[in-house]
Amino acid sequence: MPMGASLAMEQATRRYTELEAMQVVDEILATVSYLHTLNPSLIHRDLTLHNIVRAERTGRLYVTNFASAYEGEEELFDVDDLFQGSFGYMAPE
Repeated sequence: MPMGASLAMEQATRRYTELEAMQVVDEILATVSYLHTLNPSLIHRDLTLHNIVRAERTGRLYVTNFASAYEGEEELFDVDDLFQGSFGYMAPE
């Protein structure tokens, strides 16, 4: 399936309406919610506009780049796992 532009590339060339932005957020949250329901759960940890890509043909959004992803329960994180992801997008905790 040919992938199109990342949301970062899209955002640089166009402005979303409020409805379009809400549709994007809804689709991303549905994907992330699904990943968290897996057993063991899959936590992405680097969700940025660069890691969300729109399929050229269907327009569907895909979460990509699972290099920092964590499989398992959040309580089991090691100290080395605390600082994963892209600076500026990481959770403030």
